[in-house]
Amino acid sequence: MKIIFSILFFLFLFIVKISYAICYESKEKSPIVLTLSLERDSLCPGDSTFINALISGGDGGPYLLYNDSGEIINNPYLVHPDYSNVITITAKDYSGNQISKSIYIHIMPFPPTCVIADHLTGCVPLKIDFIEINPDQNDKYFWNFGDSIVSNDTSTLKNPDYTFCNDGIFSVWLTKTSKFGCSTSVIYIDLITAYPKPEANFSLSPSISKVNDSIQFYDLSTLSSNVIWIFDDGDSTNTKNPIHFFTNEGNYNIKLIAVSNMGCMDTMLVNKTIYLAGTFLVKVFPNPFHDFIKIETLTDLFVEIFDSGGKLIKNLSINESQSIIDLSNLSVGVYMIRFKDGDSILETKLIKL
Repeated sequence: MKIIFSILFFLFLFIVKISYAICYESKEKSPIVLTLSLERDSLCPGDSTFINALISGGDGGPYLLYNDSGEIINNPYLVHPDYSNVITITAKDYSGNQISKSIYIHIMPFPPTCVIADHLTGCVPLKIDFIEINPDQNDKYFWNFGDSIVSNDTSTLKNPDYTFCNDGIFSVWLTKTSKFGCSTSVIYIDLITAYPKPEANFSLSPSISKVNDSIQFYDLSTLSSNVIWIFDDGDSTNTKNPIHFFTNEGNYNIKLIAVSNMGCMDTMLVNKTIYLAGTFLVKVFPNPFHDFIKIETLTDLFVEIFDSGGKLIKNLSINESQSIIDLSNLSVGVYMIRFKDGDSILETKLIKL
């Protein structure tokens, strides 16, 4: 009986050992399943992405991951590819089972960028047309024209125009972004030069003039190196402060063109009336006044000044020219000034401040 029991016991152990060996061998030989996925499958140069590995099978883990160089890597695996290529990852378990899988990472190029301008220098206001010469492939654009004095010196158009209203030297930036999100930024240092415009200005004397009077013109322009006077009577000159005679009565549009050393121009236009000799015409200024008034006339005149009650407080004669009358002793108020030329009388109101 003991013999039978011993035989059965050893038979049981043999079966268990065989079963364990079969199970272990089955477990050891189970294939590893490796699935790779990318956080981003299309990158711009210099970008990075994670490769995620999903592992199953083999001896059930834990598993080790290796890169192309045989180095142990983390999961997920951070890569910084410089160009489009295939990356291979190998998974191993502790039973010696292993599998290798590859995944392709595509590196998108930076968008090409090249800018031309229709001209690079000029006088303010300077309008420039900018052209990005490469074909548009659903790209996005951001221009900065470097005109920091204003707040709206940017554009998102492919081919914008911009007017530089301030003089100076300007650098222009362009950032171009492709539909894949890759960006190229270029800066054109000191690309645009906008020259200042002169400011034309002049005065003349006398302000009231008659035929054949000698009229002195004074150039008061700024930032100008040359001037051109056009007198509207067929005559012109580039003398800085000319003297001119009008031989006929009438209205004349006197034009001064101021020209800078860079060829920038500005124009001032003044209408001037030339009267016949003997015309009864008077100009009083300033009015209102503080202490003095100036009187310009074409004839000799007798002048009377009355207060608001009609009382005569001052009288004098003036000659044909510009006269200055001291009224500093008058109180603040309203007065009347009367001009007499023979039987002709001209009256106007004066206001003392």
